[in-house]
Amino acid sequence: MAACKVLRLHTLIKLDLKPEGTTTFDCNLCSIDPFEDDLEHLSSIKISDSQDLIASKSISKEKFVYIAGYLTYKNKKVMDANELIESEYLDELSRGRLRIPTLEMFFFVHSAYHLYEKIDKNRLLCTKYFRKILQYINCNYSSDEKLCSSLTNIIFKADVLNSSDRESQLGCLRRKEKLSSKK
Repeated sequence: MAACKVLRLHTLIKLDLKPEGTTTFDCNLCSIDPFEDDLEHLSSIKISDSQDLIASKSISKEKFVYIAGYLTYKNKKVMDANELIESEYLDELSRGRLRIPTLEMFFFVHSAYHLYEKIDKNRLLCTKYFRKILQYINCNYSSDEKLCSSLTNIIFKADVLNSSDRESQLGCLRRKEKLSSKK
């Protein structure tokens, strides 16, 4: 019983719950303009870097295509069919909510992840700040606040799941189960 309460508390802390009666939390990063070094990180990635990643057989490519496919579905705007990115795993992983993304959407996701990796970890405490920086990416999708918000939530949630103690334990259990069933 006590372990269940501790697990529940651990889950609630990760969700960053707000006390009743408050609508938002504002920190000192929410209201300032992006730092110069963060904008330099964005300018350091070019669309040719995304094209090189697409040409590779990297697992990162498939992750970015998957996220870009989901954001393309959320966007619902007509795309230029000449720029579509093919992926062998997209059809297998789709449950009806993925679309084939464009190069520009892939670049948007790739740039956001690159920024997330390079940005100062203290600045990653504010999702509003990160969303604001995404609007400086040099592509048409960066002006869409809804897409910036969705991409921010995806990246931050993936980081929490990746670094979560509970998820690590479940991952180890899943691997052990797969290894034991192969014998």
